[in-house]
Amino acid sequence: MERLDGKDLSEISSLTALSEYTSSVIITLLAQKFEELIGESKEARTKKKKVELLRKADHVDKTLCKFNRFVKDKENYKSNWIFEKDLDQFGKIRILVEPIWGNIYLNDLFWREYDHVIMMSGTILDQELFSFIMGVDEEKMSYLSLPCPFDAEKRPIIYLKFGKMSYYNKKDTFSRAVPILGKILEKNHEVKGIIHTSNYEFSNWIKSSIKDSRLIFHDSSTREASLEKHLRSQNSTVLVSPSMINGIDLKDDLSRFQVILKVPFPNLLSTKIKKRLETRKEWYNWKSLIDLLQAYGRSIRNDEDWAETYILDECFDQILENNNVPQYFLDALKIKKLNK
Repeated sequence: MERLDGKDLSEISSLTALSEYTSSVIITLLAQKFEELIGESKEARTKKKKVELLRKADHVDKTLCKFNRFVKDKENYKSNWIFEKDLDQFGKIRILVEPIWGNIYLNDLFWREYDHVIMMSGTILDQELFSFIMGVDEEKMSYLSLPCPFDAEKRPIIYLKFGKMSYYNKKDTFSRAVPILGKILEKNHEVKGIIHTSNYEFSNWIKSSIKDSRLIFHDSSTREASLEKHLRSQNSTVLVSPSMINGIDLKDDLSRFQVILKVPFPNLLSTKIKKRLETRKEWYNWKSLIDLLQAYGRSIRNDEDWAETYILDECFDQILENNNVPQYFLDALKIKKLNK
């Protein structure tokens, strides 16, 4: 574990201790780094170098603001913050500190700056819960739901029922999924695609079970590089990822098929998730549905786009029981029960 100012970070065991350390050490170092970058940018001889240094300074400044907000929020440590220590995938100690809900901060950060805000998304679903998460009084919001303009025939969702990828069933179900994945890859051997695994464990299982040079894997440090490789490759590459259900644009030929290997339920071992369920139990199924819809949307990006989506986790039945499943999703759904 890295030492800063002679202190081993692994010794920190509480929010208060971390706050004191952040205030006295980390914020000081970040402020110094910011000043250094600004000074170097003034001395830069080329415009490119100047822009690069200013971009780094901006990143440091934003990070500094995040740490300052944490330090100044002591009154909410007990009620709205979690402190966790664990090991990352490389075996190094990781400290995770974050608010349980961000809604109480959003007015000061965003809403008070504007008279009106328009938010557009295919995954709002529940107006009351969404207004709570956004920290806005529901009576001050207007909600308009419009039908999906994309042809359902161009974006079929093929739900293959043969087993659950839940904790106690995952090994057996995954063994059944391997030949199915092989058939999907063979059927789509001339086009690009993505396999959403939900976690690194399943990614590693695929890596060990399916030998296909088209597959591109990554860890937390190589995510962006793997995505760039897929985007630039002239071959029919297939991303295998637990962390690309949102924020990426696989339009047109960048993905003509995708597999949702496991329904992306939030991790119930997480302290933050447990705390959220104590206050808003309905959030869990809402969040699961949101992430599933986001994964579905990675490969369908415009009204001319087309792609097949395969769901290989029978835990999806729990999602279908949700009254908020949008009609545009149900219109594309095709259910096939396989022999177990």
